[in-house]
Amino acid sequence: MIDRVIDTLMVARRKHPGRHNTLDDLCARYGVDRSRRTQHGALLDAELLAAVYVELSTARQAALQLEPIRLEPSNIRTIIRAGPDPLPPRVTADDRNAHRAFVAMLGSNAVWLDYFTIRAGRAA
Repeated sequence: MIDRVIDTLMVARRKHPGRHNTLDDLCARYGVDRSRRTQHGALLDAELLAAVYVELSTARQAALQLEPIRLEPSNIRTIIRAGPDPLPPRVTADDRNAHRAFVAMLGSNAVWLDYFTIRAGRAA
């Protein structure tokens, strides 16, 4: 079995060419809190690198800080939309009968039988 290895330094160099891409630099760039890091430690560095990798591999930006929106009656609008017109059914009676015959062929433990009893219960 071949384990998948991702070289985060290579990813960082591709995403930020010509810039410093040390773990400290990447944490600062992506806003990852490294205040617990007083010295190098494998476990803490791995946790920081995991947080940096999430930022490297997604479009999220942890450093982007937006002001919270205050919800007050003056800035709340209600948008009411009419529901879409339902589509006409495309399943014919022959399709339903063919499906029921197929499910009957599966035996008494067929999962589909659960759906038939639910539908039959609703119709009753």
